[in-house]
Amino acid sequence: MTEDKILDFRERVQPRLRDYLKAAHIALDTDEFITACPICGDIAGLMKDDTWLCMHCGKRGDLLDYVLLGHPNMKPTGAVRHIQRMLGETVLELDAVNANDLMEMAFKPTGWLIEKMLGKGVYILAGVSKIGKSWLVLWLADRVSKGEKGWEFQTKPCEVLYVSLEDTEQRIQQRLGEVTGGEADKIWIATEAELLGKGFEQQIGNFLTAHPNVGFVIVDTLQRIRQMKTEGYSYGGDYEVMTSLKTIADRFNITILVVHVKTVQGNLGHATAAFTLDVYGHVSEAMKPASANRMERFRIPIASLHNKSSPPGMVWQREKDSNPHIRSQSPLCYLYTIPLSA
Repeated sequence: MTEDKILDFRERVQPRLRDYLKAAHIALDTDEFITACPICGDIAGLMKDDTWLCMHCGKRGDLLDYVLLGHPNMKPTGAVRHIQRMLGETVLELDAVNANDLMEMAFKPTGWLIEKMLGKGVYILAGVSKIGKSWLVLWLADRVSKGEKGWEFQTKPCEVLYVSLEDTEQRIQQRLGEVTGGEADKIWIATEAELLGKGFEQQIGNFLTAHPNVGFVIVDTLQRIRQMKTEGYSYGGDYEVMTSLKTIADRFNITILVVHVKTVQGNLGHATAAFTLDVYGHVSEAMKPASANRMERFRIPIASLHNKSSPPGMVWQREKDSNPHIRSQSPLCYLYTIPLSA
């Protein structure tokens, strides 16, 4: 897209700043005069000329500036397409780049939350019930909040939001005491939230704006935030849910881990049912396939975990060089990655 076309687009969509903020589930007061600054997250006022002005850092801009500053890795053409889609416009042009030009582009590294295991983006932890998924994610929250190793992998310390929708505060308090040893000042807990499409995105966005040090969000469970439609659950519906969550992860440059309870197929039973951590986002060279049928369902095994604890699920041990095709007599957690386009 040429600079002249981008300039024409900037002028055309400038009056639709408020429409974009609503479509993108970005914090907006009821009178539509205040939003969040895309740079520092502080209060930004919406001006009469359809620009925004941050009361804290003093930065000012229009709709296109808002998107580019909020997505540092996004190119102007990508920002234009993003705005078009958020505003419900049909994109008629196909933006293609020559392969040689692509190879010469410089991109900022996305970075790891847990080295070689969890990066920025949306992840799903899926498995049958009662095998310790909640214990595992709470343990991960503790490790990340303290900057301690997750198994043998380094973590990047940050604050954590744990949206636990199937436990009471009393039960979480008991588990926190066992997992954290009483030191949990960098973990935030929420036990109630709205559904996706009914306010959940705004709740998470508003919280992250008010707490910019939060870099890891855990949602336990997926069933508690997604709407059941008349046709039931489907691949298309799941993709829509993941896209909504990925929009939040990309905007705030964070990691979102969603716990999902899956049904047991056939006669597997509780003890032999494995559960997987499905990664939606960046695929690293460190995540190499364990078998030749790499393209089957686009899953790339990263690692497997053993649950050898009492009570069940409290401590998960990583198992090196495990074969994801061999079932164990105790519950296993396999880590996979699945690319998801933006």
